[in-house]
Amino acid sequence: MCEAIVYLVNNGEEKGIMRDILLLEVQGERLLLADLFGNRKELSARIRNIDFAQHKVVVEEI
Repeated sequence: MCEAIVYLVNNGEEKGIMRDILLLEVQGERLLLADLFGNRKELSARIRNIDFAQHKVVVEEI
């Protein structure tokens, strides 16, 4: 599959927190994530970087 994986940076280490992401919506200081199966997650975080070639989104808590 080509959907993205979201990683959360904590103490300099990346941890995968959600796979098969189809939607990432920025809502002020919050991120709304939704995956292929309809699961949703909200985070108080900001985007650090996105690697489209690797389908990788790295976020960090605010």
